[in-house]
Amino acid sequence: MGNKFSDQIKRGIKIFVTITIITIVIIFLLSSKGTKKSELIYIFKNIELIYLLLAMLLWILGTSIDSLRIQLLVKGLGERISFFTGIEVIISGIFLAAVTPFQTGGLPVQMYIFHKKNISPGKAGLVLLFRGILQMGTTILAIPLIVIFFPSNNILITTLFYWVIIAITVGLTISFWIVFYPMPARRFFHKIGYWIWNKRGKKPRKYFLFISEIFKELRAFKKGLKTYLKHSKLMLLGAFLLTGLFLISYYLIPAALMKGLGVENVPVVQTIVIQIILTFAFLFAPTPGGSGVAEIGFRQSFYSLFPSTMSPGAAVGLLTLVWRMITCFIPTILGAILTLRVLHLEREDIEIYQPKKD
Repeated sequence: MGNKFSDQIKRGIKIFVTITIITIVIIFLLSSKGTKKSELIYIFKNIELIYLLLAMLLWILGTSIDSLRIQLLVKGLGERISFFTGIEVIISGIFLAAVTPFQTGGLPVQMYIFHKKNISPGKAGLVLLFRGILQMGTTILAIPLIVIFFPSNNILITTLFYWVIIAITVGLTISFWIVFYPMPARRFFHKIGYWIWNKRGKKPRKYFLFISEIFKELRAFKKGLKTYLKHSKLMLLGAFLLTGLFLISYYLIPAALMKGLGVENVPVVQTIVIQIILTFAFLFAPTPGGSGVAEIGFRQSFYSLFPSTMSPGAAVGLLTLVWRMITCFIPTILGAILTLRVLHLEREDIEIYQPKKD
């Protein structure tokens, strides 16, 4: 498995780097189109570095809060980990999510980090599951904010918003059905699988594995929720509140950068609303780390927030690249270094911990 995992990571890194370079070139071309050289020089010369520093501090603050959140979720299950272990889980996850399709590759290494701290696979899985659920749930709760401060003049965001609402509605409906009526739901999805089998004349193994995994995760959610509500209500509430603070810290980064680029009246709430919508949209980006999709989507969405008096094409291009550097490129590099350190990887030797049943 080690060599296979190594090959997947190498392939993901190549794709991530290639798409990122192409995207940067495209953004540069879009930004320079119709922009005078003197205007570009003016924008660069008038960047306020204090706001760039503030944006980086917001990322550090958000990551620190996320680590505290992980500590709290672990403590709620009767275990303890250090603050730095929480950072390891986050940063290694960012790296592997950045080099795998649909940003799904961080779990094996994160499980291994917990294993090294004597956290059982079952408990580690619950912590990671609830970390994701709290983040998604908190974001969904922000939908009223989107409705109130929705930037209706932005065609891309309007389109994405409608698709996001449809996806959330369908996803929540199916999830509640599976959680509260598991047997009818399982029979329904199995019937679909057998229908596909009859049509193709071949068993759709990936489909059945996918359905099995969904039911497994939702059973784990029910079990974990009962555990937290029975023994650790305050821990769960604390983790929920920390999730909100963590998201706010991250969502304020573009606003700080826009201020640094010279935007006097930054529409802070609208920048947050746009990012909430983009967060859901990026979940469906098939490229490693959402590379390409994230940059182009961010640029097009933020373009209308810049005043026409300051060469918005150049300004939003610079904003996109610096935002991506702070939230993805630098963390990915740190994650690569940290992952190699955590797993003691040398050359081609990669051994990933295989979780055993509790």
